Amino acid sequence: MYLLLYQMQQKIQKYLLRRKGELMGKTSQMFLSVSEVQGLLGMSKSYCYELVAKLNDELERMDKIVIPGKVPTQFFLEKFYGMEITDEMLEAVHCHAGSRQAD
Repeated sequence: MYLLLYQMQQKIQKYLLRRKGELMGKTSQMFLSVSEVQGLLGMSKSYCYELVAKLNDELERMDKIVIPGKVPTQFFLEKFYGMEITDEMLEAVHCHAGSRQAD
C-alpha cells in the first residue's frame, strides 16, 4: 500500500516538473531583473533600465500586468531571437553581480 502511494507521488512530481519545464522554457525563473538583463546582454545598467521599461510599455499596451524593473523571461526571449537562457547562465550572472557589489 505504502509503495503504491510512494510510486503515485513520484509520478505526480515528475509530471509537475515536466509541466513546469514546458511552461517556463529552459529557466525556472519567471521574471528577469534589470541587473540580470545587464549581465545577460553585457550592456550598461542605464540602457538596460530603458530596455526593460520599453518592454514593459509594450506589455502594458497589450493590457498585461507589469512589474516595474522586471520583465517576463518568456517575453524577453521572444524579443531577442535565438537567445536561450538557462539556470546556469542566471546563476553566473548572480555570482558576477554579487562579486561586483562586494568591491
